Amino acid sequence: VGNVIKLIISNNGNPFNGDESKIFEYEYKFGPFGNTGEGLSLVKRYMNNIGGDVRFISSPNSEFPVSFELIFKKQKK
Repeated sequence: VGNVIKLIISNNGNPFNGDESKIFEYEYKFGPFGNTGEGLSLVKRYMNNIGGDVRFISSPNSEFPVSFELIFKKQKK
């Protein structure tokens, strides 16, 4: 894709069962003990600050039900 680098991080654990629309909100927590996902808002903020993006990908019936795609845009010289 020439102008971007994509990094996909996948997890072969349990499917995500929270509210996908809130996954990157500050202090939104999920999981059996309510302590999962605390850093996702920081990742989103960092990626936005450097001109990139992060996306959540849910594929509950696949080998890797939870993935995150980090998109880094190449800086102009």
